[in-house]
Amino acid sequence: MTAYRIHIDESGEREYGDATSAYFVYCGVVISLADLAAANEEIAKHKKAYFGTNEVEYKSNWFRIPKERKKHYLDPFNMTDTVFREMTSEVYRIVSELPITLLAAVIDKKAMVTKYGLQKAYSPSGFAYELLMERFQFFLQEADGQDDVWIDDISGRKPGGHEYKLLISNLHRRLQIQGSTAQKIRTDRIHGEPRFVPSERCHLVQVADLCAYNVMRQFRSFGGLPTAPTETYGGFARIVGKFRTGKGGAVDGFGIVRFPKH
Repeated sequence: MTAYRIHIDESGEREYGDATSAYFVYCGVVISLADLAAANEEIAKHKKAYFGTNEVEYKSNWFRIPKERKKHYLDPFNMTDTVFREMTSEVYRIVSELPITLLAAVIDKKAMVTKYGLQKAYSPSGFAYELLMERFQFFLQEADGQDDVWIDDISGRKPGGHEYKLLISNLHRRLQIQGSTAQKIRTDRIHGEPRFVPSERCHLVQVADLCAYNVMRQFRSFGGLPTAPTETYGGFARIVGKFRTGKGGAVDGFGIVRFPKH
């Protein structure tokens, strides 16, 4: 039986409200433990080539927001915009070549409230985690594998971070014992507790962060998965080929699941 690990990060706010993001996304990077060391080495090699150290963090907000990009990359490493763009393209090339499978769960928060009402609507982060673990369970069944979960540790960085960790830990145990809310799928191939890891210490959690944003941006910009090349966000186009697929190469419902469905 092959051992795998999923590395998870989020994009969007975990709460409902007009001032929050329209979508909440969890994205997971799945890799076999046999391939893990080589993947980490490839990412570390890229960081050293551009920054002179592998202690630099890939972070979607820092990549995208000019003042953050300047603060975290351009000024500290005397990097020009041209070199930064080259570095970013290389990041996506590496991601496209890594032996990974991507999974994502997308919560349409407005549709959730419309369908269930604010008081009865599922927690965006909690239900996204359930949906993601279902897909990880399906992946492990297909691959005849088992393993564990590493997730970005936000405690201390965001309000309610410790409560959020407790929510996910309790939910993880319930999924293993009772199964998921909708499909009653027990995640019995996912062992132990989720491990909360600071993103700056884990290359593949950082990759999950980049991928999570691109999924969220695809839905925010186009309302769903592409139905034509003109309906594809550029960053998403670079990673879509890494998502788990079903018959005929379908990503919808296999590698990326959206709730509620339209």
